[in-house]
Amino acid sequence: MASKGKSTVVITGGDKGIGASISKLFFQNGYYVFIASRHNTGLADEFKERGMFHRLDVRNPLEIKNMIQAVLDWRGSFD
Repeated sequence: MASKGKSTVVITGGDKGIGASISKLFFQNGYYVFIASRHNTGLADEFKERGMFHRLDVRNPLEIKNMIQAVLDWRGSFD
């Protein structure tokens, strides 16, 4: 995986299991990582300024809309 510098990725379910592994891989490759999940395990905190957690239930369309706005407020855009 090539580093994207200051690019931002959104990982749903990115706080445990396969999602956490994906989040860590993107972080290790220089990405800003926005983790959206129902439970906060603290993984985003480990990423310091390049990590953000947002509580999300993907079954709720309003929460998805709010998540998108939260990413845009944090980074201005995402990939």
